[in-house]
Amino acid sequence: LNEERNRVTGGRQFQCGEGRVIWKMSPIPFKLSIHCEQARSFIPALRVQICRANRLLKIPLSDVSIALVGDATMSRLHKQFMNIVGPTDVLTFPLEADQSGGEVVICVPEARRQAKVRGSRPGNELLLYAIPGMLHLCGLDDRTPRGF
Repeated sequence: LNEERNRVTGGRQFQCGEGRVIWKMSPIPFKLSIHCEQARSFIPALRVQICRANRLLKIPLSDVSIALVGDATMSRLHKQFMNIVGPTDVLTFPLEADQSGGEVVICVPEARRQAKVRGSRPGNELLLYAIPGMLHLCGLDDRTPRGF
């Protein structure tokens, strides 16, 4: 129960003498939703790592939705929002102007292709796309020299 509470709310764990563990809740609850067209097996590990990453942010996000999609969906979104034909690895959509959250759309087939090229695991590649997506939601922009 405590582990699940930590995953959902972004709670922090502290050791407290004699191996006892105290759960202290983060001041900002963290809501994480993961939706998928593909790669359902990656969700548990991705959920744990994203929650951990969120706790490391200077100002943690409060609401993040991750969408794991295929090439067709990603190509459609890429064309619709960036006017670029074909799939890309990740797209990020802030929900609010205050940078408290948003949606990160990840192309699973692209992650699999890149994992094969790099000799890494697809799950690690998905995380490699999710973390910068979260940073984009915090206002960082790697498309400009200043933001990078």
